[in-house]
Amino acid sequence: MRGKEDLFYLIQKMSRSEKRYFTLDAQKSGSKGSKYLKLFQAINAMNEAYDEGKLKKKFPKNLSADKAYLYDAILRSMRDYRSSKSYAAQIKEKLLDFRYLHELGLYELCEGRLREAKDLAEELGSTNALLEINYEERRLNNDLKRKGYEQEIERLVAEKDGYLENLKVELAYLDIHNWLFPKTIRRKEFLKEEPQSKLRREFESRFDSIDSSSENLSPKAVHRKFQCLGLYYSLVQEQDLMYEYFKKTVDWWSGFPKYQE
Repeated sequence: MRGKEDLFYLIQKMSRSEKRYFTLDAQKSGSKGSKYLKLFQAINAMNEAYDEGKLKKKFPKNLSADKAYLYDAILRSMRDYRSSKSYAAQIKEKLLDFRYLHELGLYELCEGRLREAKDLAEELGSTNALLEINYEERRLNNDLKRKGYEQEIERLVAEKDGYLENLKVELAYLDIHNWLFPKTIRRKEFLKEEPQSKLRREFESRFDSIDSSSENLSPKAVHRKFQCLGLYYSLVQEQDLMYEYFKKTVDWWSGFPKYQE
C-alpha cells in the first residue's frame, strides 16, 4: 500500500528530461491526460515539502484515485522513456514481442525477435535473461519440430545447465559480497589480530567453496569475484592486493561496452 507522499517523492526524483517526456506523453492522451498532467504539475511545484491539504483544495474529488492513476501512468511512461536507453529493458520488450507473436502462431516472426533478445543478452552477459530466453527457445522448438528437433533440444538443455552453473557462481559471489560489505563500515575492528584472523578463516572457507575453476565464468561472476577480493584485502590491510583487484574491477568495464553505455 502506497503512502500519501510516495507520488511526491517519485516526481521530485525525476530528471528534467523525464518530466518533459511524461508531459508530452500525457498531452497525447487528450482531455484525460490533461487532467492528470495538471495534478502532476501541481505536485511538481511543491519543491520543498508535500502539502496534501493544498492538493485537496485544488482537486477536491477522487484525489486518492487520481494520485494512484498518475503514479502508474508515470511508471508506464518511464518504461517507454528508458527502453531506448536500457538494454535490459530492450531484452524484456523483445521477449514480450516474442510472446505476442507466438500467441498469434507467427512462429517464424517470433523466432527472429527471440534471436535479437538472445544476442543482446549475450552482449550484456545477463545470465538471468539467457535462462528466460532458453525456456522460450525450447518452447518454440517444440512448436516448430524442424529437422534435427531432438538434437536441438539436447543442445538447449545443455546450454541451460551451463547458464544455471554460471548463475550459481554469480549468486555465491554475491553472497560473499553481501557478507563482506557491512564489515567495511566496522573496518577498525579488523585491525586487531583476533577479529582479522577469524575474518581470514571465514573468507577462505566461503571463497574456496565456490567452484569457479571454469574458464568460462559469466561476466557478472568475474566482476563480482574481483569486487569480493578487493573488499577482503581492504579489510585485512593488504593494500597492494586491494588496489590490484579494485583496478581489475574497473578494467572489467572496458570489455563490455554495453555496460558502459
